[in-house]
Amino acid sequence: GSGSSAGVSAGIEWAVADAKARGKPAILSMSLGGGGSNRYDAVIGAAHAEGVLTVVAAGNNNGDACRKSPASTALAITVGSTDRGDGRSSFSNGPCVDVFAPGRDITAAWSGSDTATRTISGTSMATPHTAGVAAQIRALQPSLTPDEATAALLCFSTKDIVTGLPADTANALLFNNRFDAEAAVCLEPAPPSPPSPPPAPPAPPFIRPPPPPPSPINTFPPSAT
Repeated sequence: GSGSSAGVSAGIEWAVADAKARGKPAILSMSLGGGGSNRYDAVIGAAHAEGVLTVVAAGNNNGDACRKSPASTALAITVGSTDRGDGRSSFSNGPCVDVFAPGRDITAAWSGSDTATRTISGTSMATPHTAGVAAQIRALQPSLTPDEATAALLCFSTKDIVTGLPADTANALLFNNRFDAEAAVCLEPAPPSPPSPPPAPPAPPFIRPPPPPPSPINTFPPSAT
């Protein structure tokens, strides 16, 4: 399919308004993309500020996700694709990627009927895997902010297992670790910042010292005449 940038932005704004009306944490899953960097920073940033977490596809031209939108948006979780053997899919973009997820030969529901399926490949397949884990995290801990939910998702991920990555690309493979007792720390909110130190006491007022006493005046008796 295709659409306009204005239509994408309007869709994000609608989803944010719907999430606010429902009063529940929400995830935006965006399996779409186009050329140009940072085109959706403002609208995704506004969603982030309202508590809505956005998950986006890195793109499928074996190029630089930093030059794609919304893949280049820093406040979104950008998802690359892996093959069955945990190697980067040959089409998957980098290096502006936060996490990788299965995206090769994925069978999923399709249009046409309630039972239709199709097997296809792309970062658009990896993105909903990641959005699903993010949704589970926010369901378990609704009080987590988008930043905290992102940190938990990346905390769950398996590190340094994806092969074939371009330079400066995060090596993290999506993993739903919420049933592991040892991983419970990933769902804990960040500790509050320590309180600021009390202000220093004001300097004492300057008091000018009193002037020194006048020097004594020597007087001499009159001379005898």
